[in-house]
Amino acid sequence: MSKEALTKNRTGRQSGPEALRCVAMLLVTVLHYLGKGYLLPSLADGGMDATGALAWLLEAFAIVAVNCYILISGYFSGQPRAWLGKGIRLYLRVWVFSAGIGLLCAALGVVPAESLTANYYLKILFPVSMGHYWFMTAYLFFYLLLPLVSVALAHLNAKQTGVILCGMLLFHCVLKSILPFYLDITTNGYDWTWFFTVFLAGAYLRKADPAFLKKRGLCLGLYVGGCLLVTLRGLLLAFVYRRTGMLGPLIGQNIDYNQIFVLLAALGLFGVFLSLGGKISGVLARLAPYTLGVYLLQENLAIRFLWPGWLGSGNVNGPVSLILHVILAALAAFAAGVAVDWLIVSGLDLLGRGLERIPVCAHLTRRIRDIDACMAKSEQ
Repeated sequence: MSKEALTKNRTGRQSGPEALRCVAMLLVTVLHYLGKGYLLPSLADGGMDATGALAWLLEAFAIVAVNCYILISGYFSGQPRAWLGKGIRLYLRVWVFSAGIGLLCAALGVVPAESLTANYYLKILFPVSMGHYWFMTAYLFFYLLLPLVSVALAHLNAKQTGVILCGMLLFHCVLKSILPFYLDITTNGYDWTWFFTVFLAGAYLRKADPAFLKKRGLCLGLYVGGCLLVTLRGLLLAFVYRRTGMLGPLIGQNIDYNQIFVLLAALGLFGVFLSLGGKISGVLARLAPYTLGVYLLQENLAIRFLWPGWLGSGNVNGPVSLILHVILAALAAFAAGVAVDWLIVSGLDLLGRGLERIPVCAHLTRRIRDIDACMAKSEQ
């Protein structure tokens, strides 16, 4: 990739990947609706009906969402122009979602009285440290290391980056996917080490610019094929378990983010949208900055197990009903999350402009900008 193209990738926005942010968050919503709406029957028990089988197929096609989101970050990686300032704003955004919605729901009686424990309040008031949102805990921890990672990536070529990536994938993905027993060091991908691995994969794709990313049909086949293999693998593991009592713990790991077929399918979907370039509607690109709010709203501790029921998960009574409920619920939850995020971001912008008129806050803002300027020099 040319230096000019690389610079554009680091600093510019492309409508295809921005649209993928929207699609990925819709898929995240599908995952939450199926899982927390109790629409996924146990594979180990067997005997599921057509509705249950379809639910698991939808789960397989949606499980790529988180990896796609991280791949985008890695592909367009670079030192943020305002590293500390953006980090503080992101933390405040998460905090307002967590504390604001959590306290409001508690006051309105949405949260049962017996659930209003000390742990509940600690989680909503300290969302990152208490792991209220696992993704944000992993992301913000990684964000602190981003200047270091950016400098390292700037001095590594594609081959060097690929060697490191292979090592990370071997221990966090490949071995887990092929060995017939549980590995203690591999989580289900809900941590910053897997976040870093997928981020590195995105950075490697940018540096190496492999030919397959330009072949939309091949990428689409990789996505569809990977998702079908996820489904088939889960069914085979469940079959073996029911017949022999073996491999039971691996059934749940089949849809982990760091399972090899899940990662390959994510690479395929990422390639499809990357190849679209500027052919995606600008509306989706404008919505993309607010898609994080979709996750922050629906995964708030106060409502994460309630909203699927509000959107009719208990009324699903067949395959067609399942499809309709999933589509309508995903669109409704997406719209609500984007709207709330826009309000919160706008409110924080307004608050920030007001605080800058206070001498102490203005001085603090200048100090933050000085730090950002200092960190920006690390890439020069």
